[in-house]
Amino acid sequence: MPHTSLVKSVLILYLAPMPPISPVTTRVVRGFPAALTELRQLPEGTEPDLVLGLFGLLRAAGMTITYVEAEVLSGHAAQFLYSREQPECAQLAFAPPAETLFRALDVTWKEVTPSGPSTAFDVLRGWIADERVALARLKEPMLIYGHRRTNLEQTLLVARLQTRLAEETMSLDDCDQHYWRYPLDDGNVLLAVMQAPRRIENLTELARVAARRAVRLWHTADLAGCASGDEAYGHLAADLADAAVDFDGETSGAWMGRPLWIQWTARMSSQVFFERAAPRFGGGERAALAKAAFCYGECANAWKRWALYLGPTWNHGSLGFPETLPEDFIRRWRSRDLRLKAVRRLEEARAWEEKAVTELTKVIR
Repeated sequence: MPHTSLVKSVLILYLAPMPPISPVTTRVVRGFPAALTELRQLPEGTEPDLVLGLFGLLRAAGMTITYVEAEVLSGHAAQFLYSREQPECAQLAFAPPAETLFRALDVTWKEVTPSGPSTAFDVLRGWIADERVALARLKEPMLIYGHRRTNLEQTLLVARLQTRLAEETMSLDDCDQHYWRYPLDDGNVLLAVMQAPRRIENLTELARVAARRAVRLWHTADLAGCASGDEAYGHLAADLADAAVDFDGETSGAWMGRPLWIQWTARMSSQVFFERAAPRFGGGERAALAKAAFCYGECANAWKRWALYLGPTWNHGSLGFPETLPEDFIRRWRSRDLRLKAVRRLEEARAWEEKAVTELTKVIR
């Protein structure tokens, strides 16, 4: 009898209807996610941000352009902003980076400000179906390159710029809870390139524009209450030298991480850009651009020496900045001795950048 009961139980279990299996449908833009490998090949020490996303859009559209060119032509490499109580300064710009870059390159693009996450998902699915990578500027910027759907949910395949293009999935709930900006007037923007030229056609003239911008922003003292250019260097140096200033505060603590790093590393892009642009010019202009490139390189080297005192205590190149900064790193910023040594390196960087700007002035007269 027990044997018969066991057979019946097994038979009932076997014949019972199984829950339906949700089919998975995945669609990705052609070439992705493999194309992310190329985008990760950034200059050593770079802290990726919005410019990497813009660069990714152009490369996905088939344009031959370097990260260095994208950073300089977007205007990001020309600015340095600082205000101890306003770390969001690093996200400000004298001109919109996307518009500045795309107009300079004669790129056609579409920009959408959706009313909510659900609408954003609809727009992004449509772009993916059209083989277009998208840049979503939410609480943090990310590239959207694919879409996955089951009977239960839909997710987007994303690469987060601030985590070295780590590949993740984002559901509608994830977007709403963790990435969507509230209130709505803060803005959530989606970007996609509609058409881009194969290469940069007017690089010589764009180099002049970049030189003019660098000179202007160095001498512009303020943007929305944040010190700019030469003034920003001075304010940062004064705060580092002041023993009463504690950077480990609720607002000022951010300056120990990404806001400062994403700005000073842009000097490396300025060096390479003007070095490559110099042969397009002749005579004194060529010499001035070459000297400016050298000075930007020395500026970046001074910042690297600054980082020996106040830079990351971990493998920044692989990991970037964590959400919670390690205690041994914070202790560096509390050290009076290390801060004073860092100030000397900062003043060196400031002097070299001023020399670079002086050379660029000779190109725009």
